Amino acid sequence: VDTLLVDLDNAQMALDKKDTSCLVSLLHRLNGSFASVRAGALSAACSEWEVTLSTEALNVTSAPAVQSLLERLYSVLLALRGALSEE
Repeated sequence: VDTLLVDLDNAQMALDKKDTSCLVSLLHRLNGSFASVRAGALSAACSEWEVTLSTEALNVTSAPAVQSLLERLYSVLLALRGALSEE
């Protein structure tokens, strides 16, 4: 969970800096993390943007969509941390 938080924070910083290359790398890591825990929809969403941003730079359309994805992933992570703290 801590590694996911670091990756999400770094992805947010890359998005804020419009660093497409770094963002692609972090989306790849997030994709693998979610795939390894069989979170298929989250993995697929990361993969979709990883592939898209591999061929085109962030733009006025993609940046808000990636921001929305990161917010979704932060929400999932917060729920996961809450569930783990209850154990």
